[in-house]
Amino acid sequence: MPEADSPRGLPLLSGPAPSFDSDNHTADIACRKCNKEFNVIFTRARRCNHCGYNYCSSCTDYTALMPRADGDTTGWDPVPVCGFCIENLNITAGGRNYLRSLPLSRLKRYVTAYNIKTPPVLEKDDLIEAIIKARGPNGCLSNTQEDFYRLHSVPNGRLGRPRGLFSNRPPPQPAQPSPQPARNSAPSFARPDLDQSSNANSTQRPPNHQPPPSAHYVPRYAPPRSAPPPSHSPRPRYPSHPPTRPDAQRSTSGGVPPRPATTAPAPPRAPPPPVPSLDELLTMSEDAVAALSIGTLKQVLFQNHVNARLLLEKGELVARVRLLIEDERQERARETAAREREEQEIIARQHAMMEEQRLREERQREEREARERAAAAATATSGLEDATSEPTAGNEASDDAGEGKPVTPPAENKTSVPPPPRMSMAAAERTGLCVICQDEEANIAIVDCGHLALCRSCSDLVMKSSRECPLCRTRIVTEQRLLRIFKT
Repeated sequence: MPEADSPRGLPLLSGPAPSFDSDNHTADIACRKCNKEFNVIFTRARRCNHCGYNYCSSCTDYTALMPRADGDTTGWDPVPVCGFCIENLNITAGGRNYLRSLPLSRLKRYVTAYNIKTPPVLEKDDLIEAIIKARGPNGCLSNTQEDFYRLHSVPNGRLGRPRGLFSNRPPPQPAQPSPQPARNSAPSFARPDLDQSSNANSTQRPPNHQPPPSAHYVPRYAPPRSAPPPSHSPRPRYPSHPPTRPDAQRSTSGGVPPRPATTAPAPPRAPPPPVPSLDELLTMSEDAVAALSIGTLKQVLFQNHVNARLLLEKGELVARVRLLIEDERQERARETAAREREEQEIIARQHAMMEEQRLREERQREEREARERAAAAATATSGLEDATSEPTAGNEASDDAGEGKPVTPPAENKTSVPPPPRMSMAAAERTGLCVICQDEEANIAIVDCGHLALCRSCSDLVMKSSRECPLCRTRIVTEQRLLRIFKT
């Protein structure tokens, strides 16, 4: 039969079923399913062709195909079956997909009803394979399994009196007389608690066989016959303790009354096992995850916001939990990789900042050395100019003497005063002087670098020559980048 989500067409029967109700005439009076009484006019009995029992027309309103018994013709004839058998026949004729759509409990009831031998089943697919293997070449089960179903597994709804208009009421049962309590033939004593014979019997009787006192018996007091009539003398004083009841005195004389049985307290229930966390699930193996109970698996999915309402089988729950564990493992791997990447970026950024700081320090040191060399060169140049100016003056004096002009002899003890040393550019900038001439006050600031280090005349010389800041060598593009500062 082709596999489909639901059985197509009508199910097949292996052959005619035996009749069971014909042998038992008491079972022919009502339907086996709804317990409706059969009668000739309104409700007639109709036999199910699979289980063989009698039902009413409403309960056999289902159809199956019976193979023809004639040898000349082949084919199938539609015959009625009961509501009990149609469900099992659909399972017998259903395909693999249809069996998977049924709940596991329904498949187990089917296997138990037909006594199908199955190995220890753990999954639903194993049970489906066992059901398919139990079918014969004609698509039906064996005769042994069908006979087991007919004898032991067909439900019986005939409970109590059949319901119907013409049902016979059961004859009323005669009321049985209640047993009368045995009366004691011995003469009653006026004070049973003072009767010596009763006290002797009660002392000789074991305490376990002592009959309980009657709840409706009230002892009456009668004075003895030989006692004189009561007079109007004052009543004697009795002790202050309350009088003892005859029943209590009798039970005391007979023995210790049995104590009421006390029920032992129920042992406390063991707490349910804790639900494993994701950290614990990551360390568990697949077999350990599959060994968890269904309630634990559902709690794990619920705590991790996974919808498990449509999951009915344990295999589906285990697969969903394994998928959750795999996703969590991948997510943690991604987080670890991102964290390591961020740490590497931070380390690389720190190295870049350290390298930039080192280059800045080297550049500042080179600039400082360049400024010092420039200052030393300027000092040497000024000294050389002073030295060359003195011979020129001597030559002019000799020329004047040759022409007849009086020559003034140089002073003998005259000593030359060295020029004052020039300060560095940084010191000149701190003092507010021009770093080039170191004579005028610096009043021109360079906008690009912010240095206030030039006077007006030196700024014109710089713009005509190098066009750079004398301190940091920043390029000065136009004269508009020079700003005049007015000091108060």
